[in-house]
Amino acid sequence: MTQLFNKFYIPEDVGISSVAIAQFLKECDDINYKLRTLHIVRHDKAIAEVSKYPFCALDKRLVYSVSKTFTSTAIGIAVKEGLLRVDDFLLDYFPECRDLDMDDAARTIKICHLLTMSTGHGVDTVGDMCNGIRPWPEIFFTRKMVYEPGTHFVYNSGGTYMLSELISV
Repeated sequence: MTQLFNKFYIPEDVGISSVAIAQFLKECDDINYKLRTLHIVRHDKAIAEVSKYPFCALDKRLVYSVSKTFTSTAIGIAVKEGLLRVDDFLLDYFPECRDLDMDDAARTIKICHLLTMSTGHGVDTVGDMCNGIRPWPEIFFTRKMVYEPGTHFVYNSGGTYMLSELISV
C-alpha cells in the first residue's frame, strides 16, 4: 500500500491510545459506516493511516464544504484574540469597496451574516465571483440583494471566501 506519510509514530507517544483507535475502527464497522480513509496526525506526527478496500491513502477526494469549517474556526480564533467582532460590518474591512455602486443592504452585512449564510443575497455569489474580471470583494458587494442581511439563509460560498479574506491579511 502506498503511504501518504514518510514516518509513523506510536500513538501512545503523542497521547493517543492504540486501543481507542482500534475500537473506533471496530465501531465504524459495527454500524456499517462507510469509512474510506482515515489519517490521524497529532503534534505533527503521523500515527495512523487506514484505508478500506478499494480505496487507498493517496486517492483524491472531493471535500465539498470543509473549507467552511476551517474558515469559521479561524474567524472564531480571530474573535477570541480581539482582532475582529462578529457584529462588525464587513464593509469596514474592505475600504476599497466603500464607493462602489451597491445596494444599501450590502452596506449592512455583518461578519455574523457571513457565518450564518444570511448575507441577504438571493443566490450563491461564488459563481459570479469566479467568472468575473473584477476583484472578488467588489463582485460580492455589488451582487443583487434580495433580503435584509440576517433574515434568510441562502447557501453562499462567496460569503465563505469573504471570511477567508478577513483572516488572510
